Amino acid sequence: MARPARSASPLVAALLALAATSLLAAPAQASSRDTARVEVRIEDPLGNPIDLRLVVVTVDDPASTIEARTDERGRVSLRVPVSAAGSTVTVDLSGAGVMGDPVHVFPGVVPRDRIDVAGAWPLLAGGFFREPQNEEFYDFDADGDGTDDALYRWPRDGLPDVLAVDIDADGVGVETDRVGAGDMALSLVDIDLDGADEVVLTGEGAGGAFTGAVWTYDPGTGAEDSFSIGGGGGWLYWSQLDGAADLDPWWVADPSACGAGPIERILSDGSREHIQFPVGARGFPRATDFDADGVGDLRCAAYTWSSGDMWTVWQWSSASGAIETFSAPGLSPALPFEVDCDADGVQETAIPGELVAGPEGPERIYRAYEYGGQTWESRVPEAALSVSLQAPGGACPVP
Repeated sequence: MARPARSASPLVAALLALAATSLLAAPAQASSRDTARVEVRIEDPLGNPIDLRLVVVTVDDPASTIEARTDERGRVSLRVPVSAAGSTVTVDLSGAGVMGDPVHVFPGVVPRDRIDVAGAWPLLAGGFFREPQNEEFYDFDADGDGTDDALYRWPRDGLPDVLAVDIDADGVGVETDRVGAGDMALSLVDIDLDGADEVVLTGEGAGGAFTGAVWTYDPGTGAEDSFSIGGGGGWLYWSQLDGAADLDPWWVADPSACGAGPIERILSDGSREHIQFPVGARGFPRATDFDADGVGDLRCAAYTWSSGDMWTVWQWSSASGAIETFSAPGLSPALPFEVDCDADGVQETAIPGELVAGPEGPERIYRAYEYGGQTWESRVPEAALSVSLQAPGGACPVP
């Protein structure tokens, strides 16, 4: 006996209808596989995304043009139809205002290829302030051409600072690096004496005190270095201590008191020196070669208004490692200075002294000391000024 016929349930009918629709849509799905993927990314020189920038993609076969704008991530993602035999796809970023060539042409693109295009937006997109913020640092020449350049910094707590150097501040050619770590102070020093400035970042602790951590960055070469110096706090200086090409770092605990703690210096060969002045030594430690060994020595000098108005001088010799102390009358408002009057290659410390009567007017007594003792004393007309003693061929007194 024949079974009675049963009509399809609504669910089955819906599934059959969906299957029929899928079969009819198959050609459209096949055509979607005849596409290539285009990915565009536009960022500023420091990696910040730039949104709402116009991107135009053109295909020659099949002929089509698609326009889109970058999203909040600075990106455009498109699928464009291409021929199985290969199409030419052109990505035009002219409307995006990017640096460099805005038009990118890709011939021979076939289905399932992927095209990636990156564009650099010429302006910094925020989060930065221009360095220098202190007038001490307004002169910054990154490439040594005599023209000031722009320096931008993005300080990041606990992370390397981001530095952007814009050569000649023309909005192009921005180079960026991430340098250092943590809270840092910025200064500019021509460490290699090539006429182009290097960026020096020093670590800062509580209250802005120097931690001893130092990073150096050369915008011209991209070279970066780091080291530690000193015992925390204090001050970092740069001088040519050993006659080599570069400046050398040195640290003092208190620039007004040489005897406040050991002074640390790092020479160009990497060797370190620690100089301990007597506790009572005062004044700033001036670096000058007093013993003619080609390595800078240190001299501290302090003036005492009472007890005879005397200059007290402490000198440390790099050759012997010893410190000598001497005092001399200092009845003059002028500071001691260095001069090599006897042309022996060793600097004398000349101390202006008291005024005395001379045949043609007041004369100043100058007393000079090399490492090891006094070398000469001379009377110089006050009108001749002490600077004449320091000038090449100047009025050096005869020892």
